[in-house]
Amino acid sequence: MNTVLEKLAMCSRHLEATGQVLPETYEHLKQYERLLAAKELDTVKNILKNGLDLQDLSNKIDAIKACCVGDGCGLKTGTYVDDLITAFFKKHLVSYQEYHKGEADLKICDVPLSLKTCTSDKGTQFALNWSKNKTESDPSSNFDTHIMIIVSRGGHWWKQKEGLNEYIKPGIYLVDRYYCKDNIDLKSNNKTDKLISKKEVYQMIVNSQHYVEIPAPQENRPSFDILKAF
Repeated sequence: MNTVLEKLAMCSRHLEATGQVLPETYEHLKQYERLLAAKELDTVKNILKNGLDLQDLSNKIDAIKACCVGDGCGLKTGTYVDDLITAFFKKHLVSYQEYHKGEADLKICDVPLSLKTCTSDKGTQFALNWSKNKTESDPSSNFDTHIMIIVSRGGHWWKQKEGLNEYIKPGIYLVDRYYCKDNIDLKSNNKTDKLISKKEVYQMIVNSQHYVEIPAPQENRPSFDILKAF
């Protein structure tokens, strides 16, 4: 970080003295942005790791999954789990803020995050947002927020697929938005122009540099009862 700041200071002095921008200035700014992003995610990771009872969260997610069975259970499970995580963070994290701007769903320690959850051991796909735009959007505006992916059940997402055989562990994966900008290509379907395919989600997870383990649910975990929500 200090080396990059020194280089930026040198570029600033050159600009002040000559009125000219050195070509390397933009690369140094890019490096600084990425270093700052890594610091942000380090902070969020430490807060999640030290500020939450992750065993309790694991038990509650598993109880919801056990309760939601049958046709259409995937969508219902995902909705319940998203609501649970939001309420859990709000209750236990002093630095949590509800925040809906752009792609963000929340803030932790003033760092905006987009929340995505995967409750299947076979993987999933995501969308930055579930909407179809009538006009083509600027690709550079995508991934304006770091992404938090919570995987509640570990597994191999493909039985046999070259280069995609890594076991995905349960846990919280924080994905740098700059990694996504540089490496993730969005797709389109009948519901959204900003679809992140299952393969791309896999790549985001395995390349995440900030991971918090979620323990397996306990056998004696409580059961989920919708009536207790009132």
